[in-house]
Amino acid sequence: MRNYYVYILKCNDDLTYTGGTNNLSKRFNEHQRELNKECRNATHLKYNLKTK
Repeated sequence: MRNYYVYILKCNDDLTYTGGTNNLSKRFNEHQRELNKECRNATHLKYNLKTK
């Protein structure tokens, strides 16, 4: 069974972005490299919840 994460990021425009993933570190890196147009250059992870 895979673990999934719900996460909240603070973006460089001071907005927050909520998403879900099964690979949190990979997804955060994608946000930092500006591969997601909704949250570019994420500054930090505000919250994450591990689910099963």
